[in-house]
Amino acid sequence: MNKILAFIVLIPIVLFSAEPSVYGAGNLDSDNPYGLSASEKKLYKIVKVLNR
Repeated sequence: MNKILAFIVLIPIVLFSAEPSVYGAGNLDSDNPYGLSASEKKLYKIVKVLNR
């Protein structure tokens, strides 16, 4: 019973936890973000053009 309860409690914590980048990778507020995938780079360029 304790193993099931621990499993139910720990799984959401693991799934929703995110490790922040120490160096700011993926920070879209910076002038030149890095660490983005190819599709994220395209979306960033589109949004940047639309927000001018």
